[in-house]
Amino acid sequence: DDRPAECHYQKDTEEKRIAVYTYVTGAYEEVRNFNVPCVPPGVDAFFFIDEATRKQAKPEHLALWRKHGWWVMTMLPLIQGTAQVPLARLAAKSLKFTPPSWMLNGTWDWLVEFDGDISIDMAGLRPMLEEHQDKPLLLLKWYWRDCAPWDCFLQECEDMLTKRKEYVSTSYENVIHWRDELTKYHNDPLHPFEPANYYELGIMFRNVAHEKSSQIASAFKQVLEHCRTIQRDQFLLPFYLWNSSLDREVEALSISKLYEQLKYCVVQTRQGRNLLADGTGSRSEAEAALKVEDAFGVLESLAPIQA
Repeated sequence: DDRPAECHYQKDTEEKRIAVYTYVTGAYEEVRNFNVPCVPPGVDAFFFIDEATRKQAKPEHLALWRKHGWWVMTMLPLIQGTAQVPLARLAAKSLKFTPPSWMLNGTWDWLVEFDGDISIDMAGLRPMLEEHQDKPLLLLKWYWRDCAPWDCFLQECEDMLTKRKEYVSTSYENVIHWRDELTKYHNDPLHPFEPANYYELGIMFRNVAHEKSSQIASAFKQVLEHCRTIQRDQFLLPFYLWNSSLDREVEALSISKLYEQLKYCVVQTRQGRNLLADGTGSRSEAEAALKVEDAFGVLESLAPIQA
């Protein structure tokens, strides 16, 4: 890995039209001090954490993110967990599919989101996104097996229902019901559900300047609502894209392309899967004083530290 240990900034003269964000909630992952992406000119980057993560994180690790050009924002979820999906996990899904509305106010043309255990070289973002200005959404094609999209869904679903039950333990029956419902749609002789692709949702690229951006946002809201009862968003998104007639609009990127253009990699930060449902979760006394932003309050916002 040839990622630099330190970031070397140039004067930021480009108009900022790309926003990148990632997040760690419920101390699900450690705030790492390695493979922290450097923020290049023309990009704004936001690292969202919650109180539990902030309290556990080492201050020097948070400072490193800021030195690499990131805003570090401590958020308090103002939503409730469910019997199937705990608050910390649902909060992460909410940030993933419905980020704060100020990120969608026209300041940026693209929103790039990735999970807290992903690292990319952001210097490659602009040329890659410029290749796909005509697409409202770019997603990573599922790469674990060579299979047709519907078969990929069935294979991953079956794998988690039988071999990796911890991934769906609190929503097990709901996953079975969802698989059976999609099978009925798939077998419909008049309008069969045949997804254009199946996706690995560790990273997403949203063209929020695209004319179909609002339709993507609507489909994402439907996915989030369903994430209240099913733990795996990968099982959900292909259907909601298809049901909104958007599945053929999405560009499916190969893992080799992300390796080549963004040096995409998964890093080991996870401490536990946060799979046990915890009901509503706890709230701090500071909630009353928060500035409310959609499903989150902002407890603290720390700007990048420029060298």
